[in-house]
Amino acid sequence: EQEGGLAALSVAPPPASVLLPHTMNVRGDRADDGEQRLAGAAADAARAEAAAEASQKREAQAAAIEERLLSQAEEEDLNRAIEAQIASKLSDAEAGLPAAP
Repeated sequence: EQEGGLAALSVAPPPASVLLPHTMNVRGDRADDGEQRLAGAAADAARAEAAAEASQKREAQAAAIEERLLSQAEEEDLNRAIEAQIASKLSDAEAGLPAAP
């Protein structure tokens, strides 16, 4: 009798009360994993967007600095040309040459 009882237990499926919570937990875990992945992807996208904006801002700052440096270089070139003209006129005046218009 005991052998028949053990055989009957090993063949019979477990009651639904044992299976149902486990199944629900697996589905819940899968949903949580999906939500976490979605949240992670959203966070990654936000970080990428922030990095792109920061990169654009750095590029704009670099372009502005380059523009200022070029402007300063042009101004320095103009100042040197004016100084050279003044030095030439002073030299001519010291040599007694008539002033050029």
